[in-house]
Amino acid sequence: MKNLMTGTHPSKEKKSKSSEIECPSCGNNITVRDYQQSKIICENCGRVLEAEIKDRGPEWRAFDQKQRDEKSRGGPPSTETIHDKGLSTQIDYKNRDAKGNKLSPERRRKVYRLRKWNKRAKISGSTDRNLAVALGEMNRMASQLGLK
Repeated sequence: MKNLMTGTHPSKEKKSKSSEIECPSCGNNITVRDYQQSKIICENCGRVLEAEIKDRGPEWRAFDQKQRDEKSRGGPPSTETIHDKGLSTQIDYKNRDAKGNKLSPERRRKVYRLRKWNKRAKISGSTDRNLAVALGEMNRMASQLGLK
């Protein structure tokens, strides 16, 4: 039955005791992870045990070291702690190029303009701005409390 469910990957389903979740309905601890719907489901009674789970693994498969080296992740995984989920472009505030050389005054003006428009594009409305401020404040408090 598990193999027939759409979106499940039997090769990735592990039945180890450390990663299993016990079902509160039937007490069964054998689960099925539905990758298409991002859910963990009890195999016995069908109860959804976890929803909207995140897959932090790569979006591709590699069968040897050469393929693994060719297919590396292009950046960090998305995160809920940044208002745009960490998917926007980050422009560094150092006035240096990729080789570490200082930028000319003309190039600095262009980079400053790019930074300004990048910031404006990331936060397009009051909802995004409020969310960005709130998440930044939460990160600051978590850091001061040592929760990070």
